[in-house]
Amino acid sequence: MSDRWWRRRKRSDQWFNEFLDQTLRTEKDLDEMLGRVFGKPADKGRTRKRCSSQFGNPPIPNQSDSCIGEENEPLIDVFDEEVNVVIVAEMLGVDKDSIDLYATEDKLMVSVDSPERKYHKEIKLPARVDVKSSTSKLKNGVLEVRLKKLSEKLLIGQ
Repeated sequence: MSDRWWRRRKRSDQWFNEFLDQTLRTEKDLDEMLGRVFGKPADKGRTRKRCSSQFGNPPIPNQSDSCIGEENEPLIDVFDEEVNVVIVAEMLGVDKDSIDLYATEDKLMVSVDSPERKYHKEIKLPARVDVKSSTSKLKNGVLEVRLKKLSEKLLIGQ
């Protein structure tokens, strides 16, 4: 806590001194509470270690923190709509020409191998899809792939 001017000021007024003491206690309690909530040590004797990890990749066992693979996993959302399965992938810094998509009836593989970025992800789809009906678009680093679901009649006839 900083040494404020009103802490140093001597007053003979009893009411002011009681108010000042209560204010100081409240400030101390608030500092301790905020320290507990935000992970700041309450006393200066304790130290905490800060950890960080690379965004977008799951931790790899038996690999040191300094070794980070070149290939990243994009952030993926899969939406199971009535007619379509929609896959949205965040792939920042990628051109549409460098994206490779490979789909089967139950999986979609997304990969990018450019000098600037490397992404790879295999996604299990929630429903069987018609691979020939796929559409994709890339806008502001967000890839959207739409695959039409196979109808019940086609599944029964197979």
